[in-house]
Amino acid sequence: MRDRHTARMLNSWLAAGGFGPYSDQNFTLFRKNHYPDWLKEQAHLDDVRRRTETIRRELDAGGFSVIDKVVYEAAEALSGSDADPIDIARSVAALKSVVVQARTQERRLALDERRVEIAADQADLARERFQRETVELFLRWRQDQRAVEIADRPGLSSDERTELLGKALFGDDWK
Repeated sequence: MRDRHTARMLNSWLAAGGFGPYSDQNFTLFRKNHYPDWLKEQAHLDDVRRRTETIRRELDAGGFSVIDKVVYEAAEALSGSDADPIDIARSVAALKSVVVQARTQERRLALDERRVEIAADQADLARERFQRETVELFLRWRQDQRAVEIADRPGLSSDERTELLGKALFGDDWK
């Protein structure tokens, strides 16, 4: 009707969609009773589409060619308002910037958490290695006759025994 098609043309189009046929009187009644409201609704939807497209173009021009679905939905919701499309595009771009910053911060925190986990794993491995090496050294020291004599020598304090064993086992490296 908006494109001034005849009732016959409209019936053909409707029949292709599985509707109709309708009489000339049906079209006349619709045109008088419902068509003005339908035209207003279509004008509103056209305006929303135009505003949404303006917002999309402004965002694309600002380098936001890949916008999250949520940001598009926000732009679509805002496009129905009376706000200026340029202002809406700027607001959505600012929102996108905040979202990107938040995601970047989340990724940094996740990376920091992973680094902490790796450091903890390395500390565990270092402790296990130290314990194993200590046991191996003890077994070697136990076979060293000088160490056995110092360890079994009566009358030595724990500190004296530690110093003598340290010098015997590590030589000049013992501090």
